[in-house]
Amino acid sequence: MNPIYYLGIDGGATKTDLVLETESGSCAGTLRTGPCNPFDIGFDAAAARLAEAIHAVCGTCAPADIVLFAGISGGASGDYPQRFAQFFDRFHFRAAFHGSDNENIVSAGLHGRTGVTLILGTGICAYRAANGSVSRIAGWGYLIDRGGSGYDFGRDALQAAYAALDGTGCATRLSALIRRKTGLELNELLPRIYKNGKSYIASFAPLVFEAAAQGDAAAQQIIVRNMRAAAHILETAVQPLSGTVPVVLAGGLTAQPGLPELLRAQLSHPERMQLETLTAAPVTGAVRLARERWAQQRAPQ
Repeated sequence: MNPIYYLGIDGGATKTDLVLETESGSCAGTLRTGPCNPFDIGFDAAAARLAEAIHAVCGTCAPADIVLFAGISGGASGDYPQRFAQFFDRFHFRAAFHGSDNENIVSAGLHGRTGVTLILGTGICAYRAANGSVSRIAGWGYLIDRGGSGYDFGRDALQAAYAALDGTGCATRLSALIRRKTGLELNELLPRIYKNGKSYIASFAPLVFEAAAQGDAAAQQIIVRNMRAAAHILETAVQPLSGTVPVVLAGGLTAQPGLPELLRAQLSHPERMQLETLTAAPVTGAVRLARERWAQQRAPQ
């Protein structure tokens, strides 16, 4: 039997990472490409992007020698599990497993421990892992979730700037920062916002932290409001667990200076949680899941 390769895919709303590892754990290939969330770009476009990336990273490796786990944003909702299963079947991998990109973070961050992951990216989602099962809290998408995500921060920044423009709100440093980022006046920017949508709106989130550091009251209020929403999700996830609970923070917002402390300030019982920031790339969790699922499938029943 030929050596096995393990292929992990972390497909998000802003980028997709692939890592191919040998059986011994050596890296055999990496690739980064654009987003593959089917809710954002459509299933056909997501499948086409994944197919191109898989062929590129796998090179001359025979599909029959590859075990795959693909964690894809939006891939565990609606009929997408069935559609992605059919899509991956076409490659004739030795085995192919798939689910949500949040599963990658649970694997990369908790390494089998009982605990909670809180993803603060374009969207927001918490996962509670305990007794071999995983439960989701929030993560229903930007039209349903309210607060704590990059989208929420970006939307609130834009709202504050437009409220300052029309007089329904107070002056804010965010107005100048948005002009600097885009090179456009707010009236000129509006069509671009509606055309580019969720990910573009989330790209304004860092401006909130920059303005808050400059003492801007509107930005500081945005941070408190969103961190309060994130804290509520986190405390709901932690509530059934006993003792001090490991909490792994992940997602693009964790790059903002002092974010764990900003979140901790809104927790009712911070002593119950040990906050950690994910340092491993989420795609490493996908590779780990490929190995684990293959071992489980091969284990005697």
